[in-house]
Amino acid sequence: MHSWSTRLCQVILPVSTAISPCITTGSDSTNIDLAQRIRSVHADYSSRAQALLDGVAALEIDWKVENSYKLAPMVASACFATGADERARQILFKHSRIKPMVRYFDPEFPLYSTMHCYMQWKDVPGKYTPELKEAIRHYVCAATEPSSAVTYNHHWMLATGLILARQEWGDAVQYKFRNRAEPGDETGKLWAKRELERILLWSHGEALSPTYCQFSFGPMLPLYEHAKDPELSQRCRKALDYILVRLASFHFNGHCAGTTGRTYWPVTSQSDDVPPAWLYFGGPGKPLGLAVVPMALASYRAPAAIARLAWDRKEVYLQKATRGASGRKVRLLSFFNRSYVLFSEYLVNNYAGPRDTWFHERLSWAVRWQTADPRQASTFFIKHPCPKTRNHRLGDTPYNQVLQWQGSLIGLCRIPGTRPHPIDPKRWCPWILGVFPATPHMIDESNDGQIWLHYGSVMIAVKLNAPFTLTEVDHGEKGKLREFKI
Repeated sequence: MHSWSTRLCQVILPVSTAISPCITTGSDSTNIDLAQRIRSVHADYSSRAQALLDGVAALEIDWKVENSYKLAPMVASACFATGADERARQILFKHSRIKPMVRYFDPEFPLYSTMHCYMQWKDVPGKYTPELKEAIRHYVCAATEPSSAVTYNHHWMLATGLILARQEWGDAVQYKFRNRAEPGDETGKLWAKRELERILLWSHGEALSPTYCQFSFGPMLPLYEHAKDPELSQRCRKALDYILVRLASFHFNGHCAGTTGRTYWPVTSQSDDVPPAWLYFGGPGKPLGLAVVPMALASYRAPAAIARLAWDRKEVYLQKATRGASGRKVRLLSFFNRSYVLFSEYLVNNYAGPRDTWFHERLSWAVRWQTADPRQASTFFIKHPCPKTRNHRLGDTPYNQVLQWQGSLIGLCRIPGTRPHPIDPKRWCPWILGVFPATPHMIDESNDGQIWLHYGSVMIAVKLNAPFTLTEVDHGEKGKLREFKI
């Protein structure tokens, strides 16, 4: 029999007319000017694509760290695009010799990046020498073990890499896609076609992930551009449009305004938006992201109507969306004001799984707002962490449930007083965590369980049913953050 710790949290975002006349959230004209100023940075797609390619081409690869060199062909591709052909060839030769592909922790990354670069540049005069082409062919065809791909983006990178490799070198490619539903699907083509159809019916599982969207959305671009199967290419085109509609719907002046099951530290990553969104829609953010290189080089462009959708934020409105196999049932809510957005996801047992289901990378709800300096953190959230590592800021659990109504949200945390079996005791957090950027405009009544925050473009009132203590953490260019545990 578990004992329970109950925590009640209420977050209220009042409109300016409902608060004291001496405090405002900023006029409409100020907010619109800020949005226009944000959009003016790399205002067109071509300049954003070039900025990204220039940035990636200048990256230094640490050949002692696998996570640094597993996507080295993306750097080479950017070098080819910016005229640094000799450096590109040096990178590709070294990458093909440093380690057999199947000896990587996740070989899908080197396979996908190698095949993207090869298909993009192999027929361009002066790029790939005969010796380099042979080195790449040998590198890919030398892999013989069955794939151990697990995650959604792994399957996409593997399928794209194998489809294009078999297209080039036929049965000499022995590496195989593991499709339990279709054992004969050695390249993953059947899986890809069915998944593309599923995306149009349901959704793309990692569309709002600031970390992984680029690795599951990106592989569709080389298939659209280079696959000789016209049906596969056309399905990719439809899926690309659909995913960008979803990204545009949750785009908020350079922020992602929706929950995700795959993020790490939301203040430092997700508030910078999903990388493909920056490329296709613009806004503040860093023009980097190795896996966005195929998007920057592809002929595909976001339809004008979708690009306009990403910036149509003149009216206050509540957006409702489904997720995954929830059918027509609303699971995601995003309340868009002109200068902030409050969003959440409704998790129920028949969707989230048993009570002890863990979401090691989930962000279930948050508030985000516009800032004049996009480098500063502008996210507030409270969660019950469920880390897969010792970083106790990661993840969220079904023990944390929320209910959103327009611009207000109430949450209930019922956390077992004793650790549920079989959760690793090093990863069990018998408390909830709250995080927000430091601000001089704060009324600290944490002794009474409440704080009042003013960030210029938004005011946030937080009330918990117990007192708590604030601590300060310095996050470099993101600024100082305040945290509390209760």
